[in-house]
Amino acid sequence: MEIKGRVALITGAASGIGKAYAVELLNQGAKVAICDINTEEGDKLVESLTTKYGKGRVIFSQCDVTDYPQFEESFQTTIAEFGHIDIVINNAGIMNDRFWELEVDINLNGVIRGTLLAQRFMGTDRGGQGGVVINTGSNVSINPYVSVPIYSATKAAIVNFTRAFGDQYHVDLTGVKVMALCPGATDTKLVRDVNRKLLLARYEDAWQKDIVSSIPQRAEHVAKALVHVLSTGKSGSVWLVEKDQPPHEISFTKFTFLFPVDYNVMEIQGKTVLVTGGANGIGYSTARELLRNGAKAIAIVDLPDSNGENAIAELEREFGADCAIFLVGNVTETDELTACFEKAIESFGTLDIVINNAGIMNDAEWEPMVDVNYKGVVRGTLLGLNYMGKHKGGKGGTIVNMSSIIGLEGNPLAPIYSGTCFAVVGFTSSLQTFYDKTGVRVLIICPGLTNTALASKFMSSKVYAMDVLDEEIAAKEMTTMESQSPEHVAIAIVELIEKGGNGAIFVSENNQPAYTVQLSSHADLKVSV
Repeated sequence: MEIKGRVALITGAASGIGKAYAVELLNQGAKVAICDINTEEGDKLVESLTTKYGKGRVIFSQCDVTDYPQFEESFQTTIAEFGHIDIVINNAGIMNDRFWELEVDINLNGVIRGTLLAQRFMGTDRGGQGGVVINTGSNVSINPYVSVPIYSATKAAIVNFTRAFGDQYHVDLTGVKVMALCPGATDTKLVRDVNRKLLLARYEDAWQKDIVSSIPQRAEHVAKALVHVLSTGKSGSVWLVEKDQPPHEISFTKFTFLFPVDYNVMEIQGKTVLVTGGANGIGYSTARELLRNGAKAIAIVDLPDSNGENAIAELEREFGADCAIFLVGNVTETDELTACFEKAIESFGTLDIVINNAGIMNDAEWEPMVDVNYKGVVRGTLLGLNYMGKHKGGKGGTIVNMSSIIGLEGNPLAPIYSGTCFAVVGFTSSLQTFYDKTGVRVLIICPGLTNTALASKFMSSKVYAMDVLDEEIAAKEMTTMESQSPEHVAIAIVELIEKGGNGAIFVSENNQPAYTVQLSSHADLKVSV
């Protein structure tokens, strides 16, 4: 949708995310009706916005979304002023489980009222010209907070309501697209004085656990995501925007937990981490994301020419002194890698998480690749079990091993590299049985094509591929591959550590939310000959 010249009606728009929506849409050339129960704030906002954007661009309409006649009047006022409505944003909401009936009436019933009114006033079946409805959900629409069960329920209901009304069946009837935008923690008044909004005061500790990994984002960032969804989103789509990262559409066909996912398995806050291959690419991005989520300290293990000192300097500049150390070590050398583990424990006093990330991609010289990609993971895993395992006097921990989506399905561009990734999956999955003895979870991350030096080097020249590979196959494969940022994979790894049950396999591809997969039993693969 081209936003310039459109008319938008926004509920809960006098402050917070709604206000940011209004400002961004005005910046994009739209006309805006600010609808809010707070007349004083609404009038002040319209006055300031009129001064900035000129007369005839913005109006205020008092609107209580629990009052259907008043809500309806806001639609009529907007049409009387601007002639029509193109966009309806059902944004009004509260978080207060103590007053849960009002919470349900505003958060859920208000969205239903707003969507039905939008179809009535914009629907082609009612003489309208069609339009778009954006319903505001939340990250708790997908992953509920234990501390605010009723609020979580209202936001989860919005997602399924949106998916149902956004189906092409309804679009064909009304010409109205319906989508949902689900912000993560955002710096607004909604979450202030939260102790007064919990159903019971004793839920305060649960709230602290729920938000331990939250990084509040700016309302303006959510508004930018709104523009992206309006411009590119398909009806029925649900989008998540959090931690000042780009918005991602949630794929419900894949977002199924086929493998045990144990929420709040591990809190990142205060944990110590060792990352191999951590000076660049996914390893560095993961170290940075872990520190953003409260990790106490990171040991980056990499080669002497890996730019490790600069990586540490960048992390310390952002997160403070002593947040990370660089340890020179080659994962193909057992003595060197052992020394790195010992130095990390000596420096931090303990070790909680090991991420075996180091890898290379070179099917033309495959023996060193096998040593790094598979044997290096084995070495790092065994050292992690020895230093963290309860059977060795440790307190338990988590090991994340790096594989790839082509470790789940193969790829003709890099058969030997694929084999190393398959090996990592088989090795790691086989270790999950020993959790009761070791107290160490073993997890697998399988990224799709990611914008790293590793991938760029391989994709740039056939010299790194097997000589059997021909140009036609290579060209065909490359045209179907979508890439993602290493930061996106890092977010998936943090989520895997926080939520993945022992043995979980997470896939991160195409800048979409991570999802889990389950390995099939050989009996399930049986076919008739």
